[in-house]
Amino acid sequence: MRKVLLYFVFIYLLIGFGYAVYGQIIADPNDPPPMPIWAPGLSPGQRFGAFLLGFVPPMLLWPVWLPATIWCLIRGIC
Repeated sequence: MRKVLLYFVFIYLLIGFGYAVYGQIIADPNDPPPMPIWAPGLSPGQRFGAFLLGFVPPMLLWPVWLPATIWCLIRGIC
């Protein structure tokens, strides 16, 4: 049972990480709220903050945000 739970948590976080990477790929460096971690001129602290804001919430909350993202992509309003 523990092994199944561990696999579930790993897959859950892997999907969330993929969702976070997608969000970083489409983020515009000139638009501050979705600041990508790869934006030029960020200090290490800003990069860490961008990582915490850009990766941790999507990794944990992707089931909440994924339907809205799919709806946005289907409608072409993203």
